[in-house]
Amino acid sequence: IIDSCNILKLNGFFWSTIEDYNKSNEYLERALQQCSANNQNYGTILNNIALNYIKLNNFEKSLIYLEKTKTAAIAINDKVRYAKALGDIAYIEAHRKNYDNAVNLLKEDIEISQAENSDKNTMFAQIRLATIYVETKQYQNAKTLLLDALAYIKTKTYLASNELDIQKLLLQIAIHEKNDIAELEARRKIESLSDQIILQDGVEAVKMANWQSQKERVEWQLEAEQNKSEKSKVIKWSLFTVSLLLCGLVLSIYRV
Repeated sequence: IIDSCNILKLNGFFWSTIEDYNKSNEYLERALQQCSANNQNYGTILNNIALNYIKLNNFEKSLIYLEKTKTAAIAINDKVRYAKALGDIAYIEAHRKNYDNAVNLLKEDIEISQAENSDKNTMFAQIRLATIYVETKQYQNAKTLLLDALAYIKTKTYLASNELDIQKLLLQIAIHEKNDIAELEARRKIESLSDQIILQDGVEAVKMANWQSQKERVEWQLEAEQNKSEKSKVIKWSLFTVSLLLCGLVLSIYRV
């Protein structure tokens, strides 16, 4: 395969997109074998294997690959990838209610991302950290982070789902503060963004159905080829057996 590391990686991404995380990891593991450790793809592949394990709720496996991601990122000085790995570890820590660990990891994630001018990763980390602050009733800290993240989102046109997450958190804060105006504004934003995302999801659903259809066609073709191969093997063995019997018959006639 030409550029096998990248091709296998992209295959892994495809299977992940249609939510076949085990199949995705099969391709990503193969990609790792074709990719040198000093290649930037190496850390990306490790990170995506970890994310697939998170989707599969296998947090122990995910943490193993996230630690490998950190090591790979340090080796090539990829600070943003290192920061992303910290954020993903923080997600697992928050899921386990280890909030102090999660907060410290996300603060480091944000600090590195800001230093590297990775605005998008900064935004993701801010939303994750704000979510923890809302869960732990640190509303003012959450609000500061959310408004900062919202300022970045306003400069983009493709982050509606992230803005929806922010508005839902701002709604919780407004209800806690008994701020009727802020609550009404958040509710209106949530309704508008939900309608926008439904339209986007409709397009995505069509794409997903198409991908699933392609996946099924590929599987049918593979199954058909496998059946052909098995039939071919049966025919070969049958011919071989018949040939042996004929040889035996010829020998027995010759001896007689």
